[in-house]
Amino acid sequence: MPPGELWISANAVKEADLKIEAAQARRVGNTITTSGRVVFNDEKVQHAFSPVTGRVTQILAKPGQRVKKGDALAVIDSPDLGLAIADVGKAAADYSAAQHDYNRQKRLYEQRAAGQRDFEQAEDTFLKAKAELERSRQKAKLLRGDGQTQGSAAYTLRALIDGEVIGRTINPGVEVLG
Repeated sequence: MPPGELWISANAVKEADLKIEAAQARRVGNTITTSGRVVFNDEKVQHAFSPVTGRVTQILAKPGQRVKKGDALAVIDSPDLGLAIADVGKAAADYSAAQHDYNRQKRLYEQRAAGQRDFEQAEDTFLKAKAELERSRQKAKLLRGDGQTQGSAAYTLRALIDGEVIGRTINPGVEVLG
């Protein structure tokens, strides 16, 4: 047998039910049928999840649409965000009242018209109110995502990466869990 050739006996051809024809040029289809699974590269796909609970009020991006990082995808009316914003308002009012009381007690204490205990209590209340205001602002800022600590309870879900919207699992009116 010459190198690079394979010889098959007539009996092996018959048992394998092979059909042997002369080589010739002919048209072949454009598709090849095979089994397999096509998946996205997980390193280049970002699923968008809401950090807040609420009801979807608007869908702003459609499948097939190209988006840039930060583009709005959907709007969610969120009681969580509304509560966080209300907490900022309450904390700001408490801070203002505590600051006024602290300043008043400080002046009285410096003029020896109030006791040290009352001054220290006002100072403690003021520092607690200041810390609570900062905590509530940070929470609202985190939930807003846009740095705002005031406004409506509408949360805008934004794209985390540049890309193309490839699917959607929410519709207006659907409740989402943060």
